[in-house]
Amino acid sequence: MRYIPGQNYQIRYSMAAALLLHGLAIFGLTVAVISGVVQLNQSEVTVSLSKSEQAPEDAEFLAKTNQEGSGSSEKTEEITVTREALFADSVIREVKPLVMPEENSGQPRPIELRIITTTGDSQLSVPLLEPLPEEIEDDGEKKTEQRTLADLSFEIASLEARLAEKQQPDSKKPRVLILTSASTLAADNAEYVHQWRDRVEAVGNLHYPEEARKRELYGDVRLLVKLSASGIVEEIQIMSSSGSEVLDRAAIESIRLASPFEPFPKALADKYDRIDVIRTWQFRKNRVSSKS
Repeated sequence: MRYIPGQNYQIRYSMAAALLLHGLAIFGLTVAVISGVVQLNQSEVTVSLSKSEQAPEDAEFLAKTNQEGSGSSEKTEEITVTREALFADSVIREVKPLVMPEENSGQPRPIELRIITTTGDSQLSVPLLEPLPEEIEDDGEKKTEQRTLADLSFEIASLEARLAEKQQPDSKKPRVLILTSASTLAADNAEYVHQWRDRVEAVGNLHYPEEARKRELYGDVRLLVKLSASGIVEEIQIMSSSGSEVLDRAAIESIRLASPFEPFPKALADKYDRIDVIRTWQFRKNRVSSKS
């Protein structure tokens, strides 16, 4: 076969032209068929809002149910709405009638409680009912009141503990009766003190210091004597010295030599654990006496 220049180009051009003509023929036929189908199937349908028992003699619009026309306009017009639908559809579909909610009568709807029980593990759960705002507020007030009562009880217990702690050292301290010149005693208690004083003075005169006689020493010694309920002298303190060591020592020795004393009488022991006697010992011309 001989190769002729330009022959390949002519073949390609002829094939392209043939394909283009066939394509235009097929496309035009398809568009015509589809257009005819659409025109044949297209029709307008009016949605009737109410139904009439009798069919109108001359129906001007197509609808699913019979309905007599109404209105004040002389021109026949199709019923339309002022709002555009959210979607377009060419098929009339059954829809559920719109149910208007009942007006609230002001009374709360009864809540039906159902008890659900299971005999094993379940993956299903029932949501808990949320409490009403009034219940939440009431619960908050109750919790606040309970918290306040708890705090108050805690504070009272703390105060009682502090008071007990403060009273504990005081309870360990002895109950002391201090007898001075301004003190007054009941008859039974006064009798015990008088006996104690008479005994101390008697022992003091019996053991009057010989050195004081020779040197003619005179003076007053004021002492504090701590006497326990058992009659034992716990302590002796010199509150005011006579200026003479001989007289001061003689006053202290008179108390030591006279001890122990009689225990407190019951009436005195029930109230006091110790008596602090403050008295003045007077040394005069070979004689000793005491006064409050």
